Amino acid sequence: MESNGLMVRVAIIPARGGSKRLPGKNVRSFFGHPMLAYAIAAAENTRLFGEIVVSSEDPEIGRIAKWYGARYLERPALLATDEASLVDVALHMLDVLISEGKQPGELCQLMPNCPLRTSKDIADLHQDFETNARDFQISAIPYRGVYPHWAMVVDEKGRGRWAFGQEFLVQSQSLSRTYCPTGATWWVRTEPFQREKSFYGPGFCVAPMPPNEGIDIDTEEDLHLAELLVKGQLYDGKNPLEPIRQVAFAG
Repeated sequence: MESNGLMVRVAIIPARGGSKRLPGKNVRSFFGHPMLAYAIAAAENTRLFGEIVVSSEDPEIGRIAKWYGARYLERPALLATDEASLVDVALHMLDVLISEGKQPGELCQLMPNCPLRTSKDIADLHQDFETNARDFQISAIPYRGVYPHWAMVVDEKGRGRWAFGQEFLVQSQSLSRTYCPTGATWWVRTEPFQREKSFYGPGFCVAPMPPNEGIDIDTEEDLHLAELLVKGQLYDGKNPLEPIRQVAFAG
């Protein structure tokens, strides 16, 4: 990113080294590359970004980031805890870039545990973001096979109650369509983001994307499902994964 006074787009990929539910998920091998590599490749292949930054406290993740062509930004210890938020991580990155004389105008957050997201998804959602002059845009996928309106909670004795009340116990075709946020592609304009300190700023918009491409991998079950989705398409002669031009990380 050149310091030439022009507003630029920046991609941030927050990638902590620790994960309790799926240890090492960001560097897990996924069809020949660390999972993190697909986020970097998808960002690079859009040609939208002046800089692609991987923020982490883990030197191994830093080496992987550099191997695949991203910039590694080491987090301060304060942002390497379970309590640190994604907002804090993004604000830290913006502060660093601004201190270098750079002017990030738009920020795209790409979670590394969404390896089925493609460069086309990023570009398509950016088109929505620009066309509709949005300040905050969250990618989301439709709920499939379940209706969250019918959610139940269970107490310690196994007794259930309706989480949202019985007024939603109607025929499914009468229910409004619902979406679940996915970490695949979040777009914000940096000035309102810095002011509100939130990705869900005033009037945030929801940008639906294909459910398979927006899958978040947080558990072993999620990982197995993602592998099945890829294998199924490979069997049909299609490769749903973003092309990675770099040879696999030597580590």
